[in-house]
Amino acid sequence: MERPNHVRVRAPKRAHTSEPASLVFYAVDMAISRDVLIEILAQADPVGLVAAGGPRDEYASEADEILGLQGVPQLTEITGVFAVSFSDPGACPRETARWIVEEMQRHGHHD
Repeated sequence: MERPNHVRVRAPKRAHTSEPASLVFYAVDMAISRDVLIEILAQADPVGLVAAGGPRDEYASEADEILGLQGVPQLTEITGVFAVSFSDPGACPRETARWIVEEMQRHGHHD
């Protein structure tokens, strides 16, 4: 099965809700490239691989997993990708996953 080269991300919809933005479902479709997602993950560096001297594409396999998710990636799916990859449920804290989603939204483009 061929992997997609982008993932659809939706911008937060805040109207008529008391939930914080991080818990709100997403509404506006955007797409993001694999290269941009790899760079976002390198900047986030959830487990410190880049800071320890690893290459900027150290998280390419995690980017591929995120791109392979069905629908809009949720925080728990992103933290789950890192938990599985690194055999550590705390490998990517929720705050880091939230930042990743926000950056995906910021760098995404409308189809």
